[in-house]
Amino acid sequence: MAQGLRTLGRSGLKVSPLCLGAMNFGNDQFGCDEKVSIGIIHAYLNAGHNFIDTANVYSGTKSETIVGKAVKDRRDAVVIATKASSPLGAGATGVSARTGVAATGAGAVVAAPPLWPAPSRSA
Repeated sequence: MAQGLRTLGRSGLKVSPLCLGAMNFGNDQFGCDEKVSIGIIHAYLNAGHNFIDTANVYSGTKSETIVGKAVKDRRDAVVIATKASSPLGAGATGVSARTGVAATGAGAVVAAPPLWPAPSRSA
C-alpha cells in the first residue's frame, strides 16, 4: 500500500488517503476516453490506492460506467464514492446506486447524499 489506509467516517470502510477523482473520465470535450481512463485507474490501483470518486452526472454517466469496468476484477478491494441523487436533466433524478457503478458489479459503493438541500416544490 502506498500509504496507510484510513477509516472512512463511521462506515468501517478502509480507504487510501488519496482519492482518485473520475470527473473527466469519458468526457468527450475535455476529458479522457475509456481506454486512457481505465489505464489511469489501473495505475492508481497498482500504486496501492483503493478509493475512487465518481457521480452519475460526470460525463453523462460515462464516468461511472468506466470506473465499474476498470475495477470489475478487483471489486472487493475498491471503495467507490458516488452521488445518487444528482439531477440528470429533463426532470430525471440520479439513481447511481442502482444503475451506475453498482450495476457493473463493483465492490463497496458509498452513495453520498446531496450536499445541498433539495429545493422545496410547490403544487
